[in-house]
Amino acid sequence: MTKKLKKSTSTDGTIEVSLGEAYESKRYVMEVIAKKFSIYGATVWLNTPIRELEGKTPAEAMKENDFTLLLELVKKL
Repeated sequence: MTKKLKKSTSTDGTIEVSLGEAYESKRYVMEVIAKKFSIYGATVWLNTPIRELEGKTPAEAMKENDFTLLLELVKKL
């Protein structure tokens, strides 16, 4: 799932940061989980520590906006 970002321009030379990216990633993760698991299965997966996430649960990784490895794991589901 890719989303084309709107072009941001600045007149005073500052850099603008989009805070909406984390929301899109969380939404993508939740959509994939909903397709692959039952409600109970999704709850279990989200709250199970995963070695690739350094012992964090997927839910903890999403709360911390740590999506680098989480998105790779979700693609493998």
